[in-house]
Amino acid sequence: KGHIGLLLQRQDFPNIVAVDFREHMDIGQKLAYMNTIDKVDQLKDYFHYSLRSLRRYPFQTDDYEIELEKAYEERLSEISQTLLAQAEAQMALCHDFEELYEIFEDLYERSWDIGLSAVQRQRLSDLFEVRKENLRHEKLSEIEVVLSTIHDRGDLQDYWNSIKFFLLKNRVHMGKEFENLIARKFDQALANLGTQ
Repeated sequence: KGHIGLLLQRQDFPNIVAVDFREHMDIGQKLAYMNTIDKVDQLKDYFHYSLRSLRRYPFQTDDYEIELEKAYEERLSEISQTLLAQAEAQMALCHDFEELYEIFEDLYERSWDIGLSAVQRQRLSDLFEVRKENLRHEKLSEIEVVLSTIHDRGDLQDYWNSIKFFLLKNRVHMGKEFENLIARKFDQALANLGTQ
């Protein structure tokens, strides 16, 4: 009826007894529990606690420590992949440059603590740049559509004032080059109004 130590189990076949030995520490149970953890901090804490508990035993536990470390690294990689996928989904839903930058910066600053590899950090940067470029393209298309509907200098000036505020607010994220491109679009629209 015991759960640890030397165990004797009677089999269904008559007169057969199976002998098993279960150590006080159940490494399989530790590994199974580790695979259920979803938070990096909790995973790190459990891993270090488990290592300390293994090292307190009076016999060699090197093989268990290696097994535990391997499971830890695999689980950490899985959690990192999940975090990257979540960040990608959040970025895809962003329609604001500042919000996009905050999502990127938050995860990038925590990337060392989370355990993102250099490849994963580069992927995060690539996701950010791609989404930023898509937002620029969307904004440019939106401006071009509105400009095509304006037929009055006063309306054009009002629209420029609203866009100018947007450009100043997002200069850090979009860059001066994008501002110049938008300004040229407005200059072209003004020139078109002059020829009409």
